[in-house]
Parts: sequence; C-alpha cells; structure tokens
Amino acid sequence: MPSLGLHGRPSLASMSLGHGRTIPEKPAGTTDRRLRTSSEKMGLSLTHGALRMYLTGYARYPLPDLNAGPLLAQLPIEQAIDGPLYDRQAACDHNDRLFADWDVPLVWHHQKSQVKLSTKFHKRRAVHFAFEDRVPKDVWEKNWTLWYDHALVTRRQLPPDLLLTGTFALEELATGLGADNDQLQRPWAGIVARMQDLRRYYFLTLEYPGRVVLYRRNDHQWTEIAWAQVHFEVFEPYRLTLTCRGSQFKAWIEDHFLFAATDYGYPDGGWCGVRATCVAFVTDYSIRGLAGVPVSPHTPPPAPLPQLPAPVVARDLDLSCVGPLSETPRHHANLLLGRFTAPAGEPQLLVKCFGHPQGADYALVDLHGKPLWTGQWPGAEKVHVLPPKPDGTSDLIAVGKQLYRIDGRTGRVVAQAPLPAVPGGGRIAPGNGPSTQADLDGDGVVDTFFLTCGANSPHLWAVDHNLNVRWYLATASGQGHGWHLAVCDINGDGRDEVLAGCSAIAPDGRVIWVQEEMVRRLGCLNGGHVDCSQAGWFDGPEGIPTVHYQGSSAGHVVVDARDGTMLAVHPQGHAQGGDAARVFPGSQGVQVIACDRWGAYGVTAIYDNLGNRLSRFQAGFTSQSASPINWTGEGHEHLLICDGQGYRGIYDHLGRQLIDLEPLMPYDRNAFDQRFDRVNTLSEPILGGPCDELLIRIGSRIRILTADRKFSAGQRVYHPVRRGIVSWPGWTTAKV
Repeated sequence: MPSLGLHGRPSLASMSLGHGRTIPEKPAGTTDRRLRTSSEKMGLSLTHGALRMYLTGYARYPLPDLNAGPLLAQLPIEQAIDGPLYDRQAACDHNDRLFADWDVPLVWHHQKSQVKLSTKFHKRRAVHFAFEDRVPKDVWEKNWTLWYDHALVTRRQLPPDLLLTGTFALEELATGLGADNDQLQRPWAGIVARMQDLRRYYFLTLEYPGRVVLYRRNDHQWTEIAWAQVHFEVFEPYRLTLTCRGSQFKAWIEDHFLFAATDYGYPDGGWCGVRATCVAFVTDYSIRGLAGVPVSPHTPPPAPLPQLPAPVVARDLDLSCVGPLSETPRHHANLLLGRFTAPAGEPQLLVKCFGHPQGADYALVDLHGKPLWTGQWPGAEKVHVLPPKPDGTSDLIAVGKQLYRIDGRTGRVVAQAPLPAVPGGGRIAPGNGPSTQADLDGDGVVDTFFLTCGANSPHLWAVDHNLNVRWYLATASGQGHGWHLAVCDINGDGRDEVLAGCSAIAPDGRVIWVQEEMVRRLGCLNGGHVDCSQAGWFDGPEGIPTVHYQGSSAGHVVVDARDGTMLAVHPQGHAQGGDAARVFPGSQGVQVIACDRWGAYGVTAIYDNLGNRLSRFQAGFTSQSASPINWTGEGHEHLLICDGQGYRGIYDHLGRQLIDLEPLMPYDRNAFDQRFDRVNTLSEPILGGPCDELLIRIGSRIRILTADRKFSAGQRVYHPVRRGIVSWPGWTTAKV
C-alpha cells in the first residue's frame, strides 16, 4: 500500500477503494477526488514555536471557532493549586472541590491517583499523569503495570454532537500493558469522546513517534478510524481538536486540518475527557455543544424509566460504642445478619470490631444498636452462619488462628480445632477463604465450608460443621477470593458438586473434570485466578447447568457444568465480582451480573445462562458490584450499586438510575470529607415484610431504608430465595 499522509480504515469508518485506500470526506463545493499516491500527495510544513511539523494535507477544513457553542465542560486548571487530584492517600481538598464535576476512573479507592497539578513544565499549570511517582519496588514486587493508564472524565454523560479541544504533551515515552488494556498499548495522550464505558469510546490521540490517530475502542479491539502522519516532539504541547456530529468526525492539530471520517460505532452520547498511557500533561481542555444531526443507523430511544417506591429511613444506628467497624475508613467492614439469639423477630447484626474498648474481636448488636454480646476469636476474619438448630437459632463458625464454632446465643466458643497443615509449608488465609457453603450429604441443608491459602494457591479443604476435614485437594489452578468457589447439584442426586480451581469436584473430593483452557487463559497479565463464580440451572430444569467465571483479566467465561465444555468468552476487562438473579422484567430464568475491577471499575454486563450478553453499562467508576435487591416484589429484582460517591443508587437492567441514594447516606461528618470512605450494604427482608430492606454502613453509622409501599393481605409478592450470591426466583403471599 502506498505511504499516505491520511488514512481511513475500510471498516465502518469509510468507503474502501481496494487495498485499504479510502475516499476522505469531501468539503462542500469541491469536486470529488481520491487520495493521491506518495509521489502525488501534497506536502505541508507548519512551524510550531521552534518545532517544524511535517504534515501531509488534502482538502482543508478551517479550524472551527473554539469558543462558539454552549460550553458544556471545562477543566478548571488555572484555578487549581499545585498538588494531587483525587488522591486517596494525600488528598488536596482545594483541587478535589474544584474538579467536583470530573472523575479519575482508573484509580482504585485506596491508591494514590498519580494525577497531579503543577507548573513544572513551561511555567504553566497543567494536569500531569505521572505514574513514575509510584515506588518502583511496588511495581517490581507485584509485577503489575496497570498504573500506566490514566484518565480524567466528566461525571455526567454529554450529548453526542460536540466540539472537544485540548492541549497535550508527552513527557516520557515509557508505557506498558495493564489490566485495562493488555492488547495494544502505545505512548498516547488525547481526547476521549462518546465513552459508553471505560472500554468503549472514541479516542483522538497523539501517538509517538509520529501519528495522530482516531481510534474506536471496543474491549480488545482498537479500530483505526483515521490517522495522519505528524512529526512532533516530546515535552512540546500541541492542541488537538475533534468535532463529532452524527457519524461524521473531523480532527485538527493546532490549526491544521488532519482528516475527516465516518463511523457508526457509537452514535449516542457518553462521558468525555482526556486519557494518557504514559507520563503526559494537558494544559487546557473544553467541550462545547454542536447542533445535532440525524444519525444513521438510528438508535431507538429507551423505554421510560419505571417509577419505584421511594426509600424512607426506618432506623439509624450509631455503633461507635463497639469501636471502628473497619481497619481504616477506606476499607470494608465485616457485617452479617442472622437470627442468633432468638428464632423469630428481627435479625441481629454481627460486626467485626477494630479497637473495641474491651478488646473484643466481634460484637452482636440488635437493630436498634444495642450490644448483645462480644466475642474474642483470635485472628478471625471469615465467619459463616450455620443453618438453624432445633431451637431456631444459628451458630457461627469463624476461621482465624484456629477454627472456632460459636454459640450464636452467647458468642462463646463451644468447639475449636487447629487449622489443617499445608502440604509443602505455608498457612491458611482466614480472610481470603471461600464464602460459599455446600450440602455434600444431600439432606437439603448446608453442612460444609471450605479453606484455602488465599489467591493463586491450589490448596483446598472441605470441612464439616463439626470442624472435621472431609477431604483435601490441590486444584488445577489457584484459588481466588471470597466468592470464587461455587456449588451446584450438577447430576440431580441432591448433593452439591463443588466448582473451584477450574475444576468440578464430586462430594467425596474426586475431580470430575478440569477446564484446561480456562487454566491457560488465567495465565494472562493481571490474571492468575478466578475472582468470583456462580453455578446453577439458571434456565430451570429444562436447560443445562452452567458455571459463570469472573476470571480476572481473562474476562467473563461460561462453562457447561456437566463436562467442562467452554460455552462463551467475553473479554469485558478484569471481571471481579458477580451475582445471579432475575433482573430482566418478564424473564423466566436467572441472569448473571458480572462487574469489573482493576482498570475498568464499574463496567457491568448481564448474561443469560449460556453466556449471551443481554446488557452492558457503566453506572459509576468505583464499584465492582451490582447486587440484586428485591425492592418492588413485582417479579424481578433491581440492581444496587452503592460504592462511589455520586453514583450510589438502585438501577435497572439497562444501567439507568431509578433511585438516587446519595441524599440518604448516613454520613457522620459530611459528604465531601467522606468522599473516599468505603460503604457496606446488606439487602434482605429485615423488618418482617416480603421485600428487601437496605442496610447501609459508612464509618460507624448504619442506616436501614425501606420502600414506601404497602401490600394487601393475600397479595402475591416476589420473594427470591438467596443462597450466597445466587438469588433463586420465588413467591410468597403478603400478610396483613
């Protein structure tokens, strides 16, 4: 193919002329002409300060008026002070308040943001994406490169027709693959437009050593819509401008027109902002509206938002009397609801204590905040609630320095046993063990919990409720975190099979099958283990049993639970958390909700039993969970997303917020001061009705919300049966 100064790819972007040559868009009033060969094309040099940029040009569009049109968003860089932005460890309140309409979506809740404002170059304040501030030892030890990517985007979605302009420079050219992007990574800095989620957007970028490229990203696919060859220098700032009108895109560098292209990939509006994959800076960035144009193909408007019952405050609890409920405000708390002291009435709440006045490890409180008992179980991290005893109360098992069985009525240890010895050395990880329990004897009651040595270790023990080891197995791949292990009665004999370590395990510990391709896929950058899984007959008995893996950076993978056949693979990013519930209105089966973490926090997809993707959305940029909540009782559940200030709410299956929970958060100071604090939620029927209440914890405060609705006596109400992170359909009759 001849060397061309302007390129458009023959996908949806443009009309092909054979061998990849394309027809660029024609300005009004000009005659049709094709791209010229290398010997024919026009050469143009543009002086930029002391720098000469060599560009190849065709029909030229003048740079649009950058101040025309309504201003929709602008980075307030000039009003900022030198310091970090949205840094979770060394916050700068001034900058965080100033950038309240923006977010840094590639930063996790307790990390340094590596996004700073300073005047260290050109004596002009700029936003610097500066991953080099991370201690190299951290990177070497973890062998993770996920901190190369940085982004700064609007908190609200914008319309599709926009003029976006900003001044960018590359500071250093080192880059690398990471959790967000393990397929294509180059030294980039530029404009993000029409972002549907963190892995689907348009990106106009400087690309070292000598191009400006318009990409359309769709997960692992980076489609070059158009590009121009441009010579530019490191440390030298350049203004990029992009206009998006319907399916038409035009790009400029400084005041020189680069290319025009057509693309139909993302016709709708979305988030906008800036992004970089190396040390880079941006000195200004603004977004203005353009007059809309018809889009083809036309995207049908979504259905009207359903009206849900409003949440009302049922209880407020202050548990500061039992000490902090988490290690730091940025960490999760350990909360469990259960009927421990009485078989009927309201459940009680078990909380892990950090700094209890009497040195207790755990405390049980009622739902008015009154302490009922405390327990000292050294090193206890993982706690399991056991099935009710004959008197209707439940005992507990805690995994700590030993195994403890605890009387739920008093908190006293009634039995204990040493942790099993680890073959070859090592120790069992109390906090990282599986949260799932299994029914291995087929009597319909769970009787077994599991132990592991933490993420990436193959060791797995099944232990009965009398603290006896049933069996031990070294699985084909390493274990993951809390919900990585799933159980399902695959063969219909009433006993659970265990799905762990990319294997199916019989109740007696025999390996039924190993999914070797899944083991291989986990050997990817930032992979290593399954983070979460759900298994079951999600289409009912007429379907087949499947297991859905949230397989870290291997994405979302679906396997036939009977024989291990791989049915579907979706590279949605670092798939971390998941649940299963009926969340699609009118559906008969159960759907699986999978959410991302590293590099793509908040990306959420919903799949059917066989792995067909039904929906995908991004509700916010911090959460790794969209858990089901039965708020209406109308035949399906909704999705609770409650991590990430500004995005907390109840959503539908399309990712549309139906209830804003932010005004109801139980802050003990104020929202701004607690903007990075972690939130815990529990949703289940707490106060005696057929539908869920919502318990929210932040700091030492707890608030219980209930829906403002009433049922008539005898009314049929949806009432799912929960088993771990799987919510099975069910119905009940409302009482007076």
